Amino acid sequence: MRLKKLILHGFKSFADRTEFVFDAPITGIVGPNGCGKSNVVDGFKWVLGEQSAKSLRGEAMLDVIFNGSGTRKPAGMSEVTLVFDNPKREDGTRTLNVEFDEVSVGRRLFRDGTSEYQLNNQLTRLKDIREMFLDTGVGVDAYSVIEQGRVSALLEANPEERRLIFEEAAGISKFKAKKKESQRKLERVDQNLLRVTDIVSEVEKQLRSVRVQAGRARTFQEHSTRLSELRLTYSLHEYHTLHTALQEMESQRDDAKFRLDDIATELQRSQNELANKREAVEALAQNKQRSEYELVQARAQTEANEQRQEFANRQLAQMAEQIATFERDRDEAIVKLGETRTALETEKAELQRLTEELQAKTEEIDHRQQAFRDGQLQVNNLSREIEQGKAAILDLMRKLSQISTRISAVEVERKNIAAQQTRLSERRQIVIDEIEALDARRGELQSKLDDALAAINRQQAAMNAKRDQSTALGKHIATLSETLGSAKEHRSGLVSRQKLLQDLESRREGVSEGVKAVLRQRDDKFSFIRGLVADVLRVDVEHAQVIEAALNGQDQTLLSNTRDSALAAGNALEELTGR
Repeated sequence: MRLKKLILHGFKSFADRTEFVFDAPITGIVGPNGCGKSNVVDGFKWVLGEQSAKSLRGEAMLDVIFNGSGTRKPAGMSEVTLVFDNPKREDGTRTLNVEFDEVSVGRRLFRDGTSEYQLNNQLTRLKDIREMFLDTGVGVDAYSVIEQGRVSALLEANPEERRLIFEEAAGISKFKAKKKESQRKLERVDQNLLRVTDIVSEVEKQLRSVRVQAGRARTFQEHSTRLSELRLTYSLHEYHTLHTALQEMESQRDDAKFRLDDIATELQRSQNELANKREAVEALAQNKQRSEYELVQARAQTEANEQRQEFANRQLAQMAEQIATFERDRDEAIVKLGETRTALETEKAELQRLTEELQAKTEEIDHRQQAFRDGQLQVNNLSREIEQGKAAILDLMRKLSQISTRISAVEVERKNIAAQQTRLSERRQIVIDEIEALDARRGELQSKLDDALAAINRQQAAMNAKRDQSTALGKHIATLSETLGSAKEHRSGLVSRQKLLQDLESRREGVSEGVKAVLRQRDDKFSFIRGLVADVLRVDVEHAQVIEAALNGQDQTLLSNTRDSALAAGNALEELTGR
């Protein structure tokens, strides 16, 4: 494996895309102070996962992004890419466990703080990159980057510090890292196992309680179901009874309404007949009044005719007296004519006068006789009119009697209709009272029906709630059972894993062969050996990594009961362990 390229873009002073090609065994980068030579090394460290801004000579990680200059705008992103040659070895393996002849590792940082890592232009995790470079000497703290001043630090380092470099070069650090990771996983497994054990015990306790509760719930559910069924049956029976009674009441109410309608119709018809009778009575009363008026007029006319007849009779009597007087005067005149015939000549003028007077009297008598005849005719006419008036009066009296009879009949009929109307009103009031009683009974039945339906709904809701509660409890039990099954499976896996780890521990997996050889001969030659440092240490899980880092690989150091015993067997131990 060999580094081929280093590409910087927007990283610190490298505003433009800058590519370093390492095609020679040794490549030197020279330049005056401040030209950015150290930024190349910072880019190398940064792309491999350096997380400390101070190690990159900055205050914050965003300081690695080009911040602009007098003529350039600040960059929005910093990107560094390393390209490695990854050829196959003779045994077919590769240094980097990636099936590519060329491997590129990149890191990007945006001004919003978003960071990403890439492996062959594919997003990946920093952990994967670090695992890939384990035992290759490439890394943030590996010996592939030796900064100024670190050479003297390496020369002045104690054996343990130098040992880390040798282990990195020998490929041991990868296994140690895996061992640490495995130990951390084991510790997490132990913690998970403890939690699972606690959970299992708690779930078992809950399961026992839940089983008891489930039994009680089933019993309660059965009794509740039976009680609900009985209540429902009773409510349905009561509902049907009330419904039947309600239907009967409604039928009676409908019949009463029909009877009331008939009575109302009959009452309306009677009222109409009564109104007609009243109109007829009023018409008859008007006819009676008109007849009485006509009778009064006829009586007045009769009295007037009688007065006129009496006046005519008086006139006839006067005319008869006048005629008698005229006849006496005529007789006297004739006598005088006879007596005075002699004096006729002398009295011729007188006679002529008398003759003229007689002629005048005769004409007057004729006129009076004609007037008498006219008066007699008028009297006869008046008599006929009087007879006609009497006949009309008799007719009117007959009509009046008929009208009075009809009025009496109508009055009797009116009284009958009023009595019938009173009876109909009383019957109507009785029917109304019956309807009101039926409505009240219907309201009571409807209230009972509503109460029964409400009770049914409450029982149904309670039954549904119990059913839902039972279903939820069943689901909870099923969930607990599934959790218990999963916990048991997980526990079985953890037990198997624990057995595997115990087997690995018994076989001292990860321990050097020399140390294993000493431990195998402990009972025979090295009885003074107590074991490894890792065997006797008991630390909390949260302090394990700190203790492991502090031991720095000394966890495989052998412990002796006494110093003298260890010194006495020093040569033998050195041959076996190589230390």
